[in-house]
Amino acid sequence: MQPTAVRGAPQWLRGLLSEEFFDACAVHPAERKNDKNHFCADCAAALCRHCLPHDPSHNVLQIWKYASCFVVRVDDLKLFDCTGIQSHAVSDHEVVFLNERTARKRSASAENPCAACARPLSSGHDYCSLFCKFDICAAKNLDRAKTSFHDADLFAVPAHLRSLPLPSHQAPAATPRRPPPRIPTGQTPADATDQPPSSAAAPGPSAAAAAFRTMPRPPPPGRGPAGARRPMRDFFAAWLGTLRSPLLPLLRRALSSSSGSWNDPISSAAAAVEAHFQAHWSALDAAARQDPAQAVCAGDWRSPLELPFLWLGDLHPSLLTSLLRSLSPSPRLLAAADRVDRRIRAAVPAVSDRLRRAQEAFTAAEVAGAADLEAFLEELKAVALEANRLRRGVLTELVAAAGGQQAALFLEALSRFVLSLHDPEVLRRFDHCRPSPGS
Repeated sequence: MQPTAVRGAPQWLRGLLSEEFFDACAVHPAERKNDKNHFCADCAAALCRHCLPHDPSHNVLQIWKYASCFVVRVDDLKLFDCTGIQSHAVSDHEVVFLNERTARKRSASAENPCAACARPLSSGHDYCSLFCKFDICAAKNLDRAKTSFHDADLFAVPAHLRSLPLPSHQAPAATPRRPPPRIPTGQTPADATDQPPSSAAAPGPSAAAAAFRTMPRPPPPGRGPAGARRPMRDFFAAWLGTLRSPLLPLLRRALSSSSGSWNDPISSAAAAVEAHFQAHWSALDAAARQDPAQAVCAGDWRSPLELPFLWLGDLHPSLLTSLLRSLSPSPRLLAAADRVDRRIRAAVPAVSDRLRRAQEAFTAAEVAGAADLEAFLEELKAVALEANRLRRGVLTELVAAAGGQQAALFLEALSRFVLSLHDPEVLRRFDHCRPSPGS
């Protein structure tokens, strides 16, 4: 496949056609059957079976091998119009090849050659693979005054993806979505909507879940029309405000009103806090797709006290296991933390090495005058997405291992720690301890 041919493609298609599937997953190097045989179109990233279950709202494809080539089931491929591509029946399923095939000799004199690579096809088909159809249709779109690659004759884009920014092309017109109102710091959802506050009694079984469903949610950076996008600094401030109130108070009240069993108040409150952290990493994914260089660095919204705990744009995953160890001497939880730590120790160097290799390759190419900036940014984006996927997996695994009240206590401690890094009094003491420039 020629990489330059897919350079103007949407990010998900570019990743799908350029990914080397069935390589070992860098996030789960110690697990059995860790081949990357799934692809998330929303994250533009390859996944292994241990990366699943993925976000249920994301479009995840399973990749198969047929005739030593990567194929995907036609029924699973909802984002691409496969009309005209020659399909093959494998185990009662219609599949199509991702990339042009090189096994057989091409022949332009064949009765029905592929329109892109001249490979012989059966009658009634125009292309041998997704790549070949994209190659031809993209050229037609460019000839038609550079029509967006979301043109109706090529892609079938679902509604929830139409507002995503398209690199190097103007996004198709869409109905603007107004961002939800932002909760000011220290203000509850009831205050924000000018409604009388609820009573301070202990929450019922669905109180935390109901509050989480109805609270205003800031849109992730980079999503929505231009007027709805917001800087990561503003998003993170709103995210901290929501964590500070109402999520953390709800979790504390659920803990104080519990007898220690895994009852509904704790379950709902803990699930809301965990989902809030997962939403933060999803926002970082959206920021990485829009500005990969910023996503792997410490953003200007980070506090100076937070910087020593960061790795590739956010908290180091080892911090989560250290926090769990500090809360409970339970042999079962310590064993779970050790297991996750082994996974982190294998994955973190692999991701960091991938970033280092990308930097070295770009530096060498820049010196030689042949640097490919777009390819470098694509690699930075992949590194950021992989780092966030590792954080998401570590948190999910630790919460599942702790379970019940221990999981709620762990999430409460994690919330308090993150909020303390931005507490004005803590930052004042931190500045007071730092030596002055003249000392």
